[in-house]
Amino acid sequence: MKTITKKVLIDLISANTKYKKADVGKIMNLVLDSIVIELGKGNRIELRNFGVFESTMRASRKAQNPKTLEPVQVPAKRVVKFKPGKVMKFKVEQSAVGNQGASKTTEMPVVETSTVVTKAKEPVTV
Repeated sequence: MKTITKKVLIDLISANTKYKKADVGKIMNLVLDSIVIELGKGNRIELRNFGVFESTMRASRKAQNPKTLEPVQVPAKRVVKFKPGKVMKFKVEQSAVGNQGASKTTEMPVVETSTVVTKAKEPVTV
């Protein structure tokens, strides 16, 4: 297993489309910044077939310092939760089954494709 960075994703998207890396990078940064801003406002981000991002408040709680074993009060804080969508769950489960050599066969959920109209001359199917 390896770590895929934002740069690698930008390279992959650029290589599979006619868009320059700089343009893909700008779009990716705008998307990620928008997600962060909306989560900061307490909004829920739903990306069909991918998953849902939510920010929720975690209540304050008592914990224990592992070094000193003293009890400490952890303050309440806002945290981000992610719930994967059906397609992501399916793909991850199938890759796990494939890595174990099992012969489990299931059908993949139907994925809706949409056409995104961009400034490019042709629509891009996602």
